[in-house]
Amino acid sequence: MIDQIGLNDVYASKNNSTQTGGDPFSSIGADDFFELLIAKMQNQDPLNPIDDNEFISQVTQFTQLEELKSMKHTIENLAMTQGAAASTEAVNLLNKYVVTEGNEFSIREKGEDSKIRFELDKDATDVSLIVYDSSGNVVDVKSLGPMTAGSHDYIYDGKNLQGEQLDKGTYRFQIKAYRGSDEVDVKTYSIRLIDGIRFENGDVILKSGESQIDLGDIIEILI
Repeated sequence: MIDQIGLNDVYASKNNSTQTGGDPFSSIGADDFFELLIAKMQNQDPLNPIDDNEFISQVTQFTQLEELKSMKHTIENLAMTQGAAASTEAVNLLNKYVVTEGNEFSIREKGEDSKIRFELDKDATDVSLIVYDSSGNVVDVKSLGPMTAGSHDYIYDGKNLQGEQLDKGTYRFQIKAYRGSDEVDVKTYSIRLIDGIRFENGDVILKSGESQIDLGDIIEILI
């Protein structure tokens, strides 16, 4: 006779027969469960049959575990699909300019121009551009004059205070804007060329010169 057994005993029976070890919930399927459960019912003690509530409880528990296993597999497959899509998207960004929030720009070759972007909260009567090198030193200051509220793209000529071309590298910029004596709020953006890709712990890291860009930080792709 098979004595009354619980759900965990069913799993133990399956694992002992297959000798697979490891997670007991990973090696038993619906057919295995019901095969063992039917065997239990066929060999139950007629004087001490399976309680209906116990039977329903066991079936319910197993159904819930099967749903959890299925959900786990669905999430894993979704993660793999999203990872592949992100990798494909990253490859498609190679040699394209992207826009992110920030205040950096790169001079890739000495003498080349660089585009920077900023957004004024209000009309400004006086706007200035201040450029810093990687050490935080001011290398250039330009007066941009009055500007209207909204987004502006400015082509920076890459020349320092002495009119000499800056060396290639990464620089930062600041926009100071005033409406009379009142300072105007400014939001700055970085426009950078994607020239490399690195995969790290399942994440996609885009490279632009010495800078790194997260795929999720991109707000616009320039064609």
